Amino acid sequence: MPANRQPELYAAALITYTAAAMALAMRIVARQKTKMALVWEDYLAVVAFVSSAYHSCSPSLTVLKIVGSAFTFLSIASKMLHRPKCSN
Repeated sequence: MPANRQPELYAAALITYTAAAMALAMRIVARQKTKMALVWEDYLAVVAFVSSAYHSCSPSLTVLKIVGSAFTFLSIASKMLHRPKCSN
C-alpha cells in the first residue's frame, strides 16, 4: 500500500502559491517605487493570480458545501425520525 503523500502535496502547493503571491506583490511594489503606472500586463497578472487561486480552492469549497448540505439534511432527517409521536 502506498504511503500517504498528502503533506508533500500540501507543501508543494503552498510553496508555489506563496512564491507566486510574493512575485506579484514585488512586481506591484516595484511599479509604485519607480513611479510607473500599472499597465495591462500588471492587471492581467492580478487577474491570473486571483483566477488560479479561485480554481485551486473551488473544488475544496464545493466538496465542503456538498458535505455540509448532506450533514444538514441528515440532521434534519434524524430529528424527524426521532421526534416523539403526538398522542391524540
